[in-house]
Formats: sequence, C-alpha cells, structure tokens
Amino acid sequence: MRREAPEGLRVLFSTLVDIGRADGTISRVPASYRLWYPLTEAIAVLLREADLTVELTYGSHDLEPLDATSDRRIVVARRATGRER
Repeated sequence: MRREAPEGLRVLFSTLVDIGRADGTISRVPASYRLWYPLTEAIAVLLREADLTVELTYGSHDLEPLDATSDRRIVVARRATGRER
C-alpha cells in the first residue's frame, strides 16, 4: 500500500517469510514493514530538530552528488557546533 504524504512517500509492505527450524520443518509467517521515503525538506527538518548539521550528502553508494534524480539520499550529519553534551 503506497501513500503520498507531505513529508514523502509512505509504504506499507507485507510479505511472507519462511523460517527454517532445527528439526528441518519450515514455517511460513507473515511479515509487515512500514517504509518511509522522505523528501529532502523532511530530512532537513528532522536534522534541525535533532540539533544536527549536514556535513556531506551523496546520491549513491558510489558517492555521486545528491540531486533530484538520485536513487539514494545519503546524509552524513554531526552534532551542531557549540552544543557538546
């Protein structure tokens, strides 16, 4: 189930998982996951609320620049300066 939200795409993903037991039997059980694909703006709000500052961003695991066509949003953030705990 997919739902567009102001902060990004929300997906409820349901599947079946096979669990192998030590005695050789297999059980098939349902598994559900809630996924969130946030918009860049939503990530920025969360980082501000957590008092973090963005250090680096990437658009792939190959460290390509982040842009509107990127398949990934990789954000490296640090605690904002002057706010040591």
